[in-house]
Amino acid sequence: MKTLHLEMDESDDVQFIHLIRPIITGVLEQFARSEAYVVKIDQWFGPRWLYFSHKALGALRVTSGDLRIPPFVPARVVSEAYYERSDDGLVRATAPLQLHINQSSSQNAPRRLRELCPRAALLWWTGETLRSGRGTLMAYLPGETAHFAWYAEFKRTDRWNYGLTRRISSAELDRFAQASA
Repeated sequence: MKTLHLEMDESDDVQFIHLIRPIITGVLEQFARSEAYVVKIDQWFGPRWLYFSHKALGALRVTSGDLRIPPFVPARVVSEAYYERSDDGLVRATAPLQLHINQSSSQNAPRRLRELCPRAALLWWTGETLRSGRGTLMAYLPGETAHFAWYAEFKRTDRWNYGLTRRISSAELDRFAQASA
């Protein structure tokens, strides 16, 4: 896959982009069988978004076999890029589905990945990293029978470092980055 273009603006720390771009590229090379979505969210989001489905007497989390599109409100979505696999690898295309739409929380409950985009790799990353000094990368990746998910935080001290991870290790993130080189 060619170097993936991530839509940057003045609020993004270039070093953060240099850290996550090869990870995202490596993930897509391995898991984007036919299609992929790469979504930039305006600001940092925490690990509670992993498996978050909708509100029903509090935050409802689902198992990996029944993942739903995370209900980020569209106002938080800075960009949503869609890619299809072709002879040239993954190429940018018109999305058949808008992931994040204005709707109530209960309306998000039936938006199951296995029905809406069963073969798609989906990744979310955060903007505004220059000011905040922290970022996120979250993935919902197609498996044999269902999507599986992971979450990674990054923090800037003198340089960007891995922070909290859920269902992925820093060594696995490094392997994705190295695979794209």
